[in-house]
Amino acid sequence: MNLTNLYEFLAGLTQYRYVILTIMALILVAIVAILVGGALNHLRAEKAKAEEEEREENLKNIDYDSLREGRKSAMLKKIVAADGVDPAPNSYMVINDGGKDIYVRSLTITSMPKRDRFA
Repeated sequence: MNLTNLYEFLAGLTQYRYVILTIMALILVAIVAILVGGALNHLRAEKAKAEEEEREENLKNIDYDSLREGRKSAMLKKIVAADGVDPAPNSYMVINDGGKDIYVRSLTITSMPKRDRFA
């Protein structure tokens, strides 16, 4: 291929100049999108790793004895309080007894003298 043929080939491409520029621009946009996507994935992985390290650090600081006591009190609450009963001071429960509605109110004791006994 001599220079004349090369010049003719390049001269023929001038009519497709905008198509070629558009393709080059799309290629550049694709490269930038790939780079940005890779950077975002890297940042997401770093954030997940930092959160995992923070969780592991938090697990080291847990007082398991207090958790066991909390579980005991939660179990006692489940035994004493029935499901679906709201122990709030202004709550009540409706029980249907053979077609007759019975309204039951819950009582909350906020403070009690030390010498009193409560069954």
